Amino acid sequence: MLARAEEKNLTMQLHVTPDLPATVSGDPGRLKQVLFNLIGNAVKFTGTGGVDVSLELVSRLTETAVFRFKIRDTGIGIDADSQGKLFNKFTQADNSTRRRYGGSGLAISRGLVRKMGGEISVTSELNRGSEFAFEVVLPLVDAP
Repeated sequence: MLARAEEKNLTMQLHVTPDLPATVSGDPGRLKQVLFNLIGNAVKFTGTGGVDVSLELVSRLTETAVFRFKIRDTGIGIDADSQGKLFNKFTQADNSTRRRYGGSGLAISRGLVRKMGGEISVTSELNRGSEFAFEVVLPLVDAP
């Protein structure tokens, strides 16, 4: 993914707030799959500009914490009518996008995020980029 961004001369930035807990418990495979899908799509649908990824702590209770991930790009964007359909199985913004870029794993990502106690959303404007955000609830642990 990073190599593809470099090939396209895209900037990639990561922003992490300093208030994150030191250790949490969860399913790293699920989290990686969601992040790889969203970041991969951001790189795929961005021709110029860049992709920013951020992680922040939303809330912290005694035994759990809520984290918000945001993936923002300067890509082709998604029209308002198509945004509501993106997370449905076998749906993409339009058929020409499917022919050009292939299928998407957004429905799978939504299912994985929901299994981690969260929700996923998109904010986008055609030809102005997109922001996908999701929150997950993870148990806090004392030891690494």
